Amino acid sequence: MNEKEIDNAIVDASVYQDDARYHALFRRLRADCPVRWTAPDGYDPFWTVSRYEDIVKVQTQPSLFLSGGRTILAPANVEKAISSHREVDETLQNNIIQINGDEHTSVRNVTREWFLPRNIAKLEESIAGIAREYISNMVSLGGACDFVQDVAAWFPLRTIMAIFGMSKDDAPTLFRLSKERTGGEDPEFQRSGDRAEHTVEVLQDFYAIFGGIMNERRRHPADDLASVIANAEIAGKPLTKSQVFSYYQTITIAGHDTTTASIAGGLLALIRYPDQMAKLRADLSLIPTAVGEMIRWTAPVRHFFRTAVEDYELAGQAIKAGDTLLMCYPSACRDETIFDNPFEFRVDRKPNRHLAFGIGPHNCLGQVLARTEMEVFYREFLARITDISLNGEPENTRTTFMGGLKRLPICYRVAS
Repeated sequence: MNEKEIDNAIVDASVYQDDARYHALFRRLRADCPVRWTAPDGYDPFWTVSRYEDIVKVQTQPSLFLSGGRTILAPANVEKAISSHREVDETLQNNIIQINGDEHTSVRNVTREWFLPRNIAKLEESIAGIAREYISNMVSLGGACDFVQDVAAWFPLRTIMAIFGMSKDDAPTLFRLSKERTGGEDPEFQRSGDRAEHTVEVLQDFYAIFGGIMNERRRHPADDLASVIANAEIAGKPLTKSQVFSYYQTITIAGHDTTTASIAGGLLALIRYPDQMAKLRADLSLIPTAVGEMIRWTAPVRHFFRTAVEDYELAGQAIKAGDTLLMCYPSACRDETIFDNPFEFRVDRKPNRHLAFGIGPHNCLGQVLARTEMEVFYREFLARITDISLNGEPENTRTTFMGGLKRLPICYRVAS
């Protein structure tokens, strides 16, 4: 590929849909130009940061590299249209991902206690009950299913809904909105050809659901996370409606799509590495390290941006104040200078300092919940399902932002 072709490939959703193409491209970038000025057709230019150590340098210096403004990859005309909507539409403002410093810390602290390991541990049995429900559904399907569509996409969503205190009747609507939000580049999840219009409509539909929940929890608080957020105060003032909405939406989307992708991608890896499946079945104490490897392997959040607030030299490149930097997490999670044989899937990989949850003040708030869900799920799953093999071709979502498998046809046997 010539230089322009490389630039265009970096923003091409079909590259992200094809694991082999993605890793071939970013392996080359890590070796030849780990911090690369990138000017794709139709996009505002940016720096592509593909190497582990450079991403760590950026994300652990939050006073020099801010989150916000430009957050995810989108063509210039789409960014402009969404920005103009944000100025007039409260539902698009004050996203927890886009704020920094003391403001970010204060908003994040609203749920920090709730997400501590000792509190997540109290949820394990209820999470296991949801896992058993979907594994029982697998049993009833007679030995063949689409693991994503029938199981992996629903278990994390139902878990999020349970901690929000929501009725499972809302699951189909939230499922659709979540996929439309993160998979807007995939024709299967697009409402129209206008990406900006699609994004705004999806966010407004989210607000229609979560606005009602917020109002109800403020009138009648319950013992759930939705009530904690709805009734939180910062410096004696309640959260604004847009702050509450942002919290609800972020937890739902991040908690749903990323965990779905890690569970499904983890199973595909176990199928493709039968020696690792055998090793895990022989020693279930490896489930926590196996889950860590599944998360590294899938790295469902493909990227986030940061914006430089002053001039800075990174990997020999002169970053200018105002430049934006694309943090490429799947690339960092396969960095040969950090991981031993990174393209091998190992259920006992230690150490495993992956960046799939990010690093620094914006690291994933719900990572303990995600790991707990996956560990609980695989304990239940491995006890009941065996002899698993592919029953068709797996397919990834077409997205540059967040996602993984959207189809994983398998056949299996129920353990006696």
